[in-house]
Amino acid sequence: MVKASFFSTEPLFFKFIYIVGFLGAFYALYENIFLEKEKQSGIAIYILLLFGLFHLRRANVMLKHRKSQNNSKNTAQ
Repeated sequence: MVKASFFSTEPLFFKFIYIVGFLGAFYALYENIFLEKEKQSGIAIYILLLFGLFHLRRANVMLKHRKSQNNSKNTAQ
């Protein structure tokens, strides 16, 4: 049986945000390596925002998961 992962349990909207952020990270890396400073678009700031959203959501999910495990252990005793 396949185990549910963080990404598979997220709503479709957030999956889209994560994929756009991941692709944007590659584009920002491309800009930093191959384009001159004057031609860069400044997309790196938006990418940092998207990855920050990802990490906040993941931390929130992990916190809820830990609380539910602690509650189930307390009720079983």
